[in-house]
Amino acid sequence: MVRVMPSRPHKPCAQRGCKELTKSKYCVVHTESEKPIDRHKQSSHQRGYTSKWRKYRAAYLVKPENQLCKLRLSHRCSIKAECVDHIIPPNGNYELFWATNNHQPACIRCNSIKGHRTIRAGQGSDLPPSPEKSSTPPGNHDRGLS
Repeated sequence: MVRVMPSRPHKPCAQRGCKELTKSKYCVVHTESEKPIDRHKQSSHQRGYTSKWRKYRAAYLVKPENQLCKLRLSHRCSIKAECVDHIIPPNGNYELFWATNNHQPACIRCNSIKGHRTIRAGQGSDLPPSPEKSSTPPGNHDRGLS
């Protein structure tokens, strides 16, 4: 007697709002080839964040002038810089990625807020001016709600 294993049940298509049932991730209408390309599908290493970058970041953040967050985008800013922010997102541009005049110290929270705003706006058109360009003296930034 031959036993046949039952087949897996169909599941809903992974495309938001689609109720089609499929055996794969997407239904026939929403195949992977029709999905928009997401730049975040590349690994951080593929985007340039290699051991060379980690060494650079550590050396950059040790300098006294780079120990405080320059972004200050949140009332919950930790003030202590924990990462190096690209002022202009490099988007695959190797020279812009490594341009030291395109780097500024930032805390994780503020850098994350800036990154999400940049993605939503398409290049950061809704970002406030960088603190070094504002008329407020360094260290006197308003810590109120953003």
